[in-house]
Amino acid sequence: MDHLARQPVVMCFSVGTNIQKWIGNWSIYNPGDEQNRTGHCMVAVGYGRDLETSEDYWICLNSMGIEWGINGYGRLLRCVYRNPIQNAIIPFVY
Repeated sequence: MDHLARQPVVMCFSVGTNIQKWIGNWSIYNPGDEQNRTGHCMVAVGYGRDLETSEDYWICLNSMGIEWGINGYGRLLRCVYRNPIQNAIIPFVY
């Protein structure tokens, strides 16, 4: 998370097909036990903790357009057991 404090990071998650329906939604996306999962990458721009649910989340910019989430941004569950990051690409700045 130190890298994310300085710059956006590309992260790849295992997501369910229901992520495509996350329109106008700021609740935390959790793929849960959805069987139809696939890899999907987004740009993580921040992170936080929901004060009501105490769930940790990533703030991500998705490539599905501005209709997804809120203006293209959404919150994804940040939990190594339920929604692990498969890959992360951290830009190297000279």
